[in-house]
Amino acid sequence: MKFFEKDLEEIIYLSDKDKLSDRGLYLNGKLKRQLRIGNYGVADLIEYKRPYYHPYEKCFMKGTINILELKKDKIGVSTFFQALNYLKGIQTYLEENSKEFDYNYKITLIGSEFDTSSSFCYLGDMFNNDLDEQHIFTTSKISIDIYTYSYGLEGIEFTQVTGYNLKNKGF
Repeated sequence: MKFFEKDLEEIIYLSDKDKLSDRGLYLNGKLKRQLRIGNYGVADLIEYKRPYYHPYEKCFMKGTINILELKKDKIGVSTFFQALNYLKGIQTYLEENSKEFDYNYKITLIGSEFDTSSSFCYLGDMFNNDLDEQHIFTTSKISIDIYTYSYGLEGIEFTQVTGYNLKNKGF
């Protein structure tokens, strides 16, 4: 059976978020599919959580916008730049509507394998992945997650890629 990128998108979009979590992919916002971002292109999936009022803190907290870029095969630096293009389009749109500081931003790259032949493999560890509650007036953060998936008889499984190091470090 052939497995296509659109199949991966379909599984993520239609699956219950708790079941996705059980399979290793953690999403908790609303999803938009095949979202056109002006002339910046069409994003596979966008997950978002709107800003909200926190009664204990007595202020508004940032929402989150997550660009999910999916690849049937290997994810590499070009996948990252494609998602970065969508992120820039979203930020530009929000700036024009005076809402750019209302959100933190996240890029999630998902493919069956990832490129370890370049420095790309360190990308997921280089950004602050802590997007916990944050006051709306603070500087927006950007985080990056990288996942590989496997699809077999037991269904789909996701594995977050972190902590990659060279096998031969030379020291």
